[in-house]
Amino acid sequence: MITALPDIQSIDLEEGDDFLVLACDGIWNSKNNQQVIDFIRPRLADSKTLSQICEEVSILLNRDLDFRY
Repeated sequence: MITALPDIQSIDLEEGDDFLVLACDGIWNSKNNQQVIDFIRPRLADSKTLSQICEEVSILLNRDLDFRY
């Protein structure tokens, strides 16, 4: 289904929240919240840049898509 109406949620960030992931449904169709957190958290701890992490997420998702098709 294609829609011009996005799903929007308002969530208060709390002390202890490490990061926020804003992503399209392509990520959430492939990975669940915990899988994304488990992928990002160690990369942040390794002092990778956000650009590097985004690139690695993209590579991971492309691999998943190649595997499915």
